[in-house]
Amino acid sequence: MRSRRFVVTVVGVAVLGLLAAAGVVGGLRLAATPPAPRVTITATGTISAGASAPSITVPIRGSLALVAGGKHLLPAGPAVLVDDDARAVRPIASVAKTLTALVVLQDKPLAATETGPEYVITAQDVAFYRASVAEGGSSTFVSTGEQFTERQLLETLMLPSGNNIAMTLAEWVSATETAFVARENALAASLGMADTTITDPSGFDAGTRSTAIDLTKLGNAALANPALASIVAERSAALPSGQTVPNFNTALAQPGWLGIKTGDSDAAGGCLLFAARRAPDGDDNPDDAVTLIGAVLGEHSLLAKPGGEDDRAAAIFDAVQAVDTAMKGYVALRPSALSTAPTLSGQVTTAWGSTSSLELGSPAVVSSVVLRMGAALSLREHMLRTSAPLRAGARVGSVELLFGDTIALSWPVLTARAVEAPGFFWRLQHD
Repeated sequence: MRSRRFVVTVVGVAVLGLLAAAGVVGGLRLAATPPAPRVTITATGTISAGASAPSITVPIRGSLALVAGGKHLLPAGPAVLVDDDARAVRPIASVAKTLTALVVLQDKPLAATETGPEYVITAQDVAFYRASVAEGGSSTFVSTGEQFTERQLLETLMLPSGNNIAMTLAEWVSATETAFVARENALAASLGMADTTITDPSGFDAGTRSTAIDLTKLGNAALANPALASIVAERSAALPSGQTVPNFNTALAQPGWLGIKTGDSDAAGGCLLFAARRAPDGDDNPDDAVTLIGAVLGEHSLLAKPGGEDDRAAAIFDAVQAVDTAMKGYVALRPSALSTAPTLSGQVTTAWGSTSSLELGSPAVVSSVVLRMGAALSLREHMLRTSAPLRAGARVGSVELLFGDTIALSWPVLTARAVEAPGFFWRLQHD
């Protein structure tokens, strides 16, 4: 009897041991973290920023260059929008005075609203005026002893385009016209204006020549100088005599126009270096604004009369048309601007059989982006690490809309229904 009880006891201990071991294993399995759900996302579709951009209106005659830049514009500028015979070397008339103004401001810098030092008109300056009148160029009357501030001289140079004032400034800064012109050519070269030659400070000489594409670089430099940028945007200016002189650039009446410089002569025809800044239609974010800088050269109006005013007006008309049609082609990338939404497929699966299909949530703007309409965009999927359970509508990833490397919009990817946690018996049976 003792032997049998001993065997039973031993067997009982063994069974208890096995049960204990099984309990330990089961406990470990129940306590273990179950495997994470597997998320697969595939987004497809050809998505663009609205319809194709409308054509930009170009002049029938002459050259046009138009470049664009902006804080939120992609690709980052300056981007050439129009190159219509823009590398033809042509006389540029009074547009050259923009270089003259920049050389003066190199020598005598001004803050945006500063008036600067005073200059007293000399007998030589009066002679410059008389010579300008005699040769038929634009001129501004001056008298000996009259006092101009630097800003007033620059206003007289840039708004009513006094050729004599260009000579006055050249000799004030460099003592001689030759020395001043050398500085102008050096500045042009430093700006990358490889096809530009300056032979006089006013541009009246037909040897002062450039290209429309070169002049866009000059326009950029003009806007970058706060004093000059503020001057060229003025509609008029008051002279020391009390006379008010107008800005020949009548395009300043248009929305968003920043001005710069008109020009006209028999040799050059109508010329205009111009800039405008506007946000895309329907966009009130000033940081979305696009800056357009352009140049028209060699415009000859069919209505032209002696003096060139009609040629100048034709160049201004060309520029306004180009800017208006160019701006119609920009769009701030918002969900409403897309040609279509992505097509989504994918699912959440689990080892224990609970699954869910996926759906796109409402998109959100990640980066403010401005594009030419019709620009192609790409899609990229991003999966999140998840754990069960997941409620219906839980975020498990995203679909990103990109232009280049910039993420513009992002759609959350959500579960269509709940994904349950593994049950007791499944956990008990699986490591």
